[in-house]
Amino acid sequence: MFTELEIKNFKCLRDVKLPLSPLTVLIGKNDTGKSSVLEALHLLGTLSNFDQLEHAFPEPRTFRALSWRGLEPPQVSLSAKLAADPAHSLPAEASYGIVLGAGDYDRPRVLGEALSCGRSAEYLSAIRAGTVEFVLSDSRMRQEAHTAGPFNATFKNIREESTLLRLASSDRWNQYPTARALADALRATPPFHLRHSRVSEPSPFVVGTVPLVQPDGFGLPSALQLIAGTDRTSFDRIEEDLRRIAPGVDEVIVRPVMIQSPAPPMGEEIRGPVPGYALSFRLAKTGYEIEAPLISEGILLILTYLTLAHSSGAPRVLLLEEPENAIHPRQLEKIVGTFRRLSTADRPGGPVQLIVSTHSPYLLDFVKPEEVLALGRRPNGETIARRLSELPGVPERLADGMTLGELWFNVGEDRLFGDLLK
Repeated sequence: MFTELEIKNFKCLRDVKLPLSPLTVLIGKNDTGKSSVLEALHLLGTLSNFDQLEHAFPEPRTFRALSWRGLEPPQVSLSAKLAADPAHSLPAEASYGIVLGAGDYDRPRVLGEALSCGRSAEYLSAIRAGTVEFVLSDSRMRQEAHTAGPFNATFKNIREESTLLRLASSDRWNQYPTARALADALRATPPFHLRHSRVSEPSPFVVGTVPLVQPDGFGLPSALQLIAGTDRTSFDRIEEDLRRIAPGVDEVIVRPVMIQSPAPPMGEEIRGPVPGYALSFRLAKTGYEIEAPLISEGILLILTYLTLAHSSGAPRVLLLEEPENAIHPRQLEKIVGTFRRLSTADRPGGPVQLIVSTHSPYLLDFVKPEEVLALGRRPNGETIARRLSELPGVPERLADGMTLGELWFNVGEDRLFGDLLK
């Protein structure tokens, strides 16, 4: 579980360090960097799980567009600390960091990359010629790494500057359970911003692939069918949590259907219908079955969040943008309660850390002050971030009886930050 994220020169995040909790809520005006924080965390997890930069930056100029404006040459630094988790092979606090720069034709290149568990990490310089070499600095560290103990890995990239550690899938890490566990802990979902029309849409099921819910919500029926068929206990938990939040729903039904295949690229043959799945819901009081496009948008969004969190093999970090959309304000207490249970639950894959951006003062009323990070932008465009509980005057106002939502709505970020924004 992430305890700290440090970002330098990524979009408007010139130099920010964010303390993270099992449940973290980001607040701030539009264009203060909330989405950028989620994107940076997802990018860090992506880079730790791939072996080539091209997977994260398919277009050469994408990297320059993500770097702090005017910085020459472009350079981005991302690093994170993770809490010890002995139950999942992380015996001590761990860290992973990477520094990227621009090479020929603005293609990104690795300037440094390091990971550690229980020992200090060193950033590494990329060297152009030769072969890849992985080194543990002494025999004791090698033994500790084999037994899921503390270690500090030195990775010498002397083949090419676009090669990454690739913790999750590289054969060189198979014998090091701590490194593999670190890779698993680093995985984060892309930021989810759900759309009702996509969540309610039937989705195909392709044999030999694992159906995933897309960032806009498409693919939910197929993902639920996979859970129902392979992990009935998790499916039952999803239904149970949904009934707790929306008592009017008694059962989630996933039915096989034939759906029209997407339009093929120009020049390819038009294909006929393909097998897939569609969702419907059985109502508690009447027993009526309602198809997904006709059910409440809020129920569909809640079901999607629960599916993402309960899926076996799901990333340990769930990134959500504005989960309050289409949710009745009184239901937000149950939503936040569900988020909190997921972030502390004793699940086979460990608890799910949730990092959420919001514009809802109602949602804020149901979280703790230390779980809220406020973001603001200075006149030069750079973002600053602080725990809401540490801003001047906040503890006093809360002691006087204001709720977090009232404080945010009536006082606002500018007054709370005060001179910090200058």
